[in-house]
Amino acid sequence: MKKRSQIIALIGIVLILISGIAVSRTLNFQNTSAKATSQNAPANNQKVSKNFKTTAFNQVKLDTDRSNLKFIVGKDFHVTVSGKLKSHIEDTKVTVDNNQLTIYDKPVKKHNYGDYLVTVTVPNRNAIEKISGTCDLSDLSFKDLTIPYIDLKDDYGDVVMNNVDSRNVHLNQKYGDLKINNSLVENGTVSLDVGDVIITNSQFKLNAALGKKGNCKYGDVKISNSVMTGNSSFRLIDGDFRLTNASKMSYQLSTKRKRKIKVDNRSYSKHYTKIIKNTPLLKVTNKNGYIKIK
Repeated sequence: MKKRSQIIALIGIVLILISGIAVSRTLNFQNTSAKATSQNAPANNQKVSKNFKTTAFNQVKLDTDRSNLKFIVGKDFHVTVSGKLKSHIEDTKVTVDNNQLTIYDKPVKKHNYGDYLVTVTVPNRNAIEKISGTCDLSDLSFKDLTIPYIDLKDDYGDVVMNNVDSRNVHLNQKYGDLKINNSLVENGTVSLDVGDVIITNSQFKLNAALGKKGNCKYGDVKISNSVMTGNSSFRLIDGDFRLTNASKMSYQLSTKRKRKIKVDNRSYSKHYTKIIKNTPLLKVTNKNGYIKIK
């Protein structure tokens, strides 16, 4: 009987040991899997960058898809692409030929959509004479530059001009804001389907059409502390026009609805005209929104 008890006890010990080994192996596997997962996750989100040293250029041609672009002044001519590892920034092509910088960025297989920035650096404010091209999902930023000619199509993204001087600006945007700050636009044409035009502390002559296509027709115009240097027009479908701290100018304002025009805190019906000799004419037509000037 005693011997039988010893055998049963020995079998129990063996079963406990086997169970312990199985549990240990399971835990080790789980820990290894968790460790691998935690290593792979930050690897995909790891920040990487690539620097392209270029020869001098005075024109820029864009053909981009998902990258944001920034143009700044630095020590020399170069392009830096930075983003997450999963963005595959190495797929961005940068070339210079006949003084033209071309940036090509189209999605390829397993290409991540977004999360990377292309920074174009030039050695002085007047280095770039022309920027043109087409972007898909790209925010565009220009800072501290004189660019005589800008001609861009940007389907989805904001365009920001900060301390920029330009003689000719032609922008075709579908979805996104146009922000002009502390800048000079001598002659501009803007087409914007959905988004706002915001002008602050600037000088401008601009013809803009907002919300002109499809069912999405939203877009406001906000102008403050700025000087209109030539006849300008703004056409809105469903949005408000606000002008504050206005410089001396003539007005030709119209709306489709009554009592939606207000100038210097006085309300007017569907039309308001005021002509001052030798001043630029501001023409605003607004289908559904307000026009407010003071």
